[in-house]
Amino acid sequence: MADTYLAGVERGERNISLESLEKIVKALDAEPIDAFRFGELEPSKGLKDKRDVIRLLAAFLEERSLEEIELIRKLAKDVMATIDSEKRKKD
Repeated sequence: MADTYLAGVERGERNISLESLEKIVKALDAEPIDAFRFGELEPSKGLKDKRDVIRLLAAFLEERSLEEIELIRKLAKDVMATIDSEKRKKD
């Protein structure tokens, strides 16, 4: 299954069959119910979910232009610097 297809599904631009949904769930080694949980992942779920989120983010970025990806990288870097700064203030 192509990353561009998955990215289109994630953005709601493509419809997905139950067969394709089943393949995605199996590839992510997830439970079928997870496909219908729309809330944020909880940090307590561990590294597996972190990797899944990173893979999904990569698929999303694949559809963007290089300029957009660079802008997102800069924004993420700034956000992380702010988070780190706030953490240091609390310590």
